[in-house]
Amino acid sequence: MAALAPWPDAPAPRLLPLPPDDADDGNRFGACVRRLRHARGWSQEALARRMGGTRRTIRAVEAGRSPYRVTVVRLADAFGLADAERAAFLETAGPPPRRTPAADGGRFGALLRRYRLRSGRSQADLGGRCNVVASYVGRIEAGERSAPTRPVVDALAAALALSVPEADGLLLAAGYAPAWAQDKTVRQVAQLLDGDAVLAAAVRCQVAALARMTDEGDGE
Repeated sequence: MAALAPWPDAPAPRLLPLPPDDADDGNRFGACVRRLRHARGWSQEALARRMGGTRRTIRAVEAGRSPYRVTVVRLADAFGLADAERAAFLETAGPPPRRTPAADGGRFGALLRRYRLRSGRSQADLGGRCNVVASYVGRIEAGERSAPTRPVVDALAAALALSVPEADGLLLAAGYAPAWAQDKTVRQVAQLLDGDAVLAAAVRCQVAALARMTDEGDGE
């Protein structure tokens, strides 16, 4: 009996122009994502798994939220788009949303990624050690999320075994005072220098005198 020929793979759906009722400029990209997802028979959860994101992200994009560029690229990869189809898909997304300085975790994310790669840990491994999901670490490193809370930053620094200066740098990048600034004595001295001009001058004189004594002792 002759062997059966393999069943041919179904061709991938083509990226067709959006129909008029989906061509609303306010949600053109969301309608495109939804149509491509339906054409493949995927749920929002299935698409989220393929792009390494969450269902909440897919739901927000399809509802009209402007995605960041990294999200658009991951969606294009998940759909398997290439060449002209991929270019059209990226163009439909339009420019990425403007990030405000308060919400921009770019500097913190870049620093976190550098330390994570140096440690050899994956996003999933680092997230597991800090009780956060891998996709959250990924969004922070991509600059899609603002810096996390101070306890999370401390946990990340501990999981990455950062030195004290490196941990302080990570805290500063997240918008928090370094650990030494929380010391009670440092805070008291700062309050004294801030609160009384006469006392501040006296303290500065004492500090200068101590510095001179130290210099003289080093010279002996």
